[in-house]
Amino acid sequence: MFKLGLIGCGNMGEAIISGLLKAKWSTPEKIIISTKTSARSDKIKHDYGVVVSTNAEVAQKAAIIILAVKPNMYREVIQEIVPFLDETKVLVSITPSFSLETLRHLSGGKAQVVRAMPNTPAKVGFGMTGVTFEKETSQDTRQEILTMFSCLGKVLEVPEDMMKVVGSLSGSAPAFIELFMKAMVDAGVSYGMSPEDAHLLVVQTVLGTAQLAASTQKPFASMIDDVCSKGGSTIRGISSLKENQFEEMIHRAVEKTTERFIEMNQESKVFSEK
Repeated sequence: MFKLGLIGCGNMGEAIISGLLKAKWSTPEKIIISTKTSARSDKIKHDYGVVVSTNAEVAQKAAIIILAVKPNMYREVIQEIVPFLDETKVLVSITPSFSLETLRHLSGGKAQVVRAMPNTPAKVGFGMTGVTFEKETSQDTRQEILTMFSCLGKVLEVPEDMMKVVGSLSGSAPAFIELFMKAMVDAGVSYGMSPEDAHLLVVQTVLGTAQLAASTQKPFASMIDDVCSKGGSTIRGISSLKENQFEEMIHRAVEKTTERFIEMNQESKVFSEK
């Protein structure tokens, strides 16, 4: 029996494997995967030493099965693996598109189902994962899943109706933050700084600010005040951001992302009932 199986192994699936192996949650020979292409399988096997097989064998031989395929492939993949599911299996969805109810319907109620929303920093052990369980999920299964995702960084159990917000605030947010970082680097380069030096300054500053925020109980507004001096340069930049509705822009980005998560969930529900 394999400790973990992944069906599909794109960027998020690879981040999970990398993070779990770095945390020594498992060894490569206890992880089995299947991918759509042999080229992808060969790369993951070469890079991480995991076992490569078929969807059916992953479902048959793994205790925890993570569905890491695109949402449009869920119905087809679950139908393929249903014969190999039973109450001892834990089926974990990492897409925002499927509710617990829909997952249970698709799997015929033959496995324990879990929804999780990890993010790409899991690859380096600084991930944030939101998890939600069915009410009937055993305490042992809950603890096993929470422990597994805690190896990737932080983990938070939330009610299912909050998963759409988790998706926006942590699942999609790395891209928002990376866009901000890119804009900062580009601004530095526009003043004649080398891309390498600007990249170092921005990345280390974002990393340090996150560490500072994690180590203090101060609200963000207070932390901002700590950097700003009356009549100084920082307050002028903050004023410019506020004048250009920076906070409102972020709020709208989160709102639009959350709206799309809700739409995707509704679309998958209709699709699964066909």
